[in-house]
Amino acid sequence: MLAVVAHYERAVVFRLGRLFSSNAQGPGLIFLLPCLDNCRVVDLRTFTFNVPTQEVLTKDSLTVAVNAVVYYRIRNPVCAVVNVEDANRSTRLLGQTTLRNVLGTVNLDELLTAREDIAILMQVNYLAKSDCMGVKKWTESVKLLHTMPLLILEQLASQSQYELSQNSMTKYNAKHHKNVAQRMHTFHFRLPLS
Repeated sequence: MLAVVAHYERAVVFRLGRLFSSNAQGPGLIFLLPCLDNCRVVDLRTFTFNVPTQEVLTKDSLTVAVNAVVYYRIRNPVCAVVNVEDANRSTRLLGQTTLRNVLGTVNLDELLTAREDIAILMQVNYLAKSDCMGVKKWTESVKLLHTMPLLILEQLASQSQYELSQNSMTKYNAKHHKNVAQRMHTFHFRLPLS
């Protein structure tokens, strides 16, 4: 049986369920033995996907809505087929996780001013995790959509200050009552009542 593999594709061939060659075959015409060989064709072109809008908590405890665009391509077709069930889906999920993890370590000011540095940091984190999947990520661009409204942030800040003051007042009262109790010594004198 003959199969045609396009210039931008590679075929990973399995013979009786085992990997036939450590290298992917193609482009061009490849020969497959009927009933013995099975092949999976992998596309080597660059893929693009949008990371959906996510609410991310930054290092300075502000909630930010961000989304990103990720460009990637499959570098090693054999690893993409053998090591991962679905390389494209895994790449998308890893892109979302990397976005949340990296943005959780930066302040809002850094997010607003140093987007290129954050994209490089995301790429380094991503490449460390995606090497076994046979995927090479090229770029990721982050877009800041909005932060929480100022009124909500002020309410949250005043609520946390109120809770902090109540907590400190409770500690002060407990300490004060303990000191008063230690200072008060009661002496009982028995007087005859006749």
